[in-house]
Amino acid sequence: MSNLYHNDIYNFEKPVNSYWESTIDTKNKYKTLDQDMNANVVVIGGGYTGLSCALSLAKKYNEDVILLEAGHIGWGSSGRNAGFCCIPPAKMSVKKMFNKYGKDETKKFFQNTIEGSKFTKNTIKEYNIDCDLTGDSNYEVAPHPNYFDEIKKAAETYKKEFGIETKVFFERRI
Repeated sequence: MSNLYHNDIYNFEKPVNSYWESTIDTKNKYKTLDQDMNANVVVIGGGYTGLSCALSLAKKYNEDVILLEAGHIGWGSSGRNAGFCCIPPAKMSVKKMFNKYGKDETKKFFQNTIEGSKFTKNTIKEYNIDCDLTGDSNYEVAPHPNYFDEIKKAAETYKKEFGIETKVFFERRI
């Protein structure tokens, strides 16, 4: 039987290769489920979404919540990148989104992403979460000169259509 995720997620003796786990002491902070438990709600998955869901249910609705994670808390994209706090929120170009879903739906999609980013920043502030939150702007880096014009056009579209300020950089490798 093969695992659903990379084997590193199940290696509890050493931290996985993630920034979060390499900068915080997680040893002995989490209990192992080794007995029957009761709760109103069980949230499965300890990434951004699962943690946020469990916190919201406990705080806003006073629910008795148990959070279960088979691997490491924050493993995967939650511990490796900005996850949902990045623009664009999809690989599909804005132009393709406009053509496929229309301007109104595409704008709702981007607005939802912006609201999600604000929600995350507010949660970090409210709970005084020790993390390296950086920037208050959208950054685009052209990995090759061929991408530079395309990225500049995308930045103009973000500003015009969504009100998103974007700083464009070209990575010059020596």
